[in-house]
Amino acid sequence: LTYENARELLKVASVLAAAPLLIGERDAYGKLEDDVVYSRFLIFAVNLRCFENFLLNRVHPVIMAKRGGYFVEVDSEKIREGRKNLGLSIGSFAKAIGVSKKTVIDYERSNKKPSLKNAISMEKLLKIEIAKGIDISSVPEFKDYCSEVDNKLDMYIVSHFEEIGYGSIPAKAPFNIVATDGDEVILSGTGRVERDLRGKIDKIEKISDILHSFSIFILERKRREHIGSIPVIERSEFEKISDKDEFREIIAT
Repeated sequence: LTYENARELLKVASVLAAAPLLIGERDAYGKLEDDVVYSRFLIFAVNLRCFENFLLNRVHPVIMAKRGGYFVEVDSEKIREGRKNLGLSIGSFAKAIGVSKKTVIDYERSNKKPSLKNAISMEKLLKIEIAKGIDISSVPEFKDYCSEVDNKLDMYIVSHFEEIGYGSIPAKAPFNIVATDGDEVILSGTGRVERDLRGKIDKIEKISDILHSFSIFILERKRREHIGSIPVIERSEFEKISDKDEFREIIAT
């Protein structure tokens, strides 16, 4: 599925107040698993058995496949109440399931989806179901930024920021894309190679300092890990990021 095709699907779905959905048996990486939801450019994809189960039996899948593995949408309130009912502190609960205290806090605040392994560990410990079904019939919000985006790289980056949980818009400024999550602001400069950033580096650093925001350069090919004080990643690295926490670890380095 190309970005352009996904955009057209989202556009038609928006007009019809309908849910775009891809149904197939394989993607570029292999076979689509039963009862697992995949996503590409904000469009869900499932295999035929998963679709039939949802349509005929109203069984919502609970597993989402992302770069980095399988993840589960969970009920954060159930996790918090279940932990407290067992008399467990955040630290002892974290130790029991093999994660950090910060990760448990993120689970309980709905800031992060647990991996399938961690979700199973929590259900076994709490002895309750915490998984929430994924509504593959939901209608995504369509944002047609294509007229404002100059190239396919920026189209992809805007879309992937949305997929990992940020709001994002293209910009005609020294930076190409602004991504936000509450008070968090990330200014992104993009290009094929480093020379495409000429004239932007100092300006982005200064604007970032004024706004107390983060900055990052996303290139098709990079030669170094930082340009000035700003981290640099390749598009292929950006593609592998599955959530906001993973992205924050990169921009904090």
